Order: sequence, then C-alpha cells, then structure tokens
Amino acid sequence: KSVLLHALAGLAPARASVSGAVWGGQGAERVGVAEGNMALLEQDVPFFSELSPRETIQFSAELEGLSSAAARKEASTLLRRVGLEHVADRKVGERYLGGTGQGMSGGEQRRLALACAVAGEDTARRAKALLADEP
Repeated sequence: KSVLLHALAGLAPARASVSGAVWGGQGAERVGVAEGNMALLEQDVPFFSELSPRETIQFSAELEGLSSAAARKEASTLLRRVGLEHVADRKVGERYLGGTGQGMSGGEQRRLALACAVAGEDTARRAKALLADEP
C-alpha cells in the first residue's frame, strides 16, 4: 500500500504510467502524477525536534511559497483547525531534547503532519488530492 501511495504521489519511480480520476464532493476530477498535484501524508513523519508546531507549520507553508507573514497567519489558522493551540509553542521533541516538558503525543504529531500537508493549500501549487498512509 505504501509503495502504491508513493507512486501515485510521484515520490517513487513508477514502472508504469499512473493516472486516473479522483471522486470527491463535486464528482470526478482528473489528476495525474505528471502534474504534481497530489500530496502524501506519510505514516511516520520526521519532525525537527527543536521546532514548535507553530514553527513547523510555518516552515511548511513557506516551502509552498507563502511569505513569512502569510505563513505565520496560516500556521495560526491551521493550529486552531487541528486542535493544537494548546501545544503550539512546545518543542515537538521536547522529551527527547532533555527538556522538562512532555513533548507531543502520537495523536498530536499526526494532526501536526496533517496541518503541514495542507499548509499553503491556497497557493497555485495546491494539491488536488491528499493521500494518507494510515492517518
């Protein structure tokens, strides 16, 4: 399953052509690997332990082309949407960095990964489909 998702998202060399239609709220929309319009939410997402969720989402948004100011606003919005405001400024890997805090739970990390995957979704490079590997 993971190999198929990687191939569909254009992250692994496919031995055959991969294309098709995705059915959603408005019917079918043609998507293809060549257009680069699929995003993948990995099963295990490595985060920078020393960054906070706010900084992590902001970084993801900036990678998608948002300005620093727009990325900060996007991070605040997404933290609210995924219910991570209470850990917004805690270091993601605090418990591994020798801090006194507990870091983030597995569920909180999954929600952070989702927020990063959709950060900057209003940019021109917006994905038409989000593929989730064991969300």
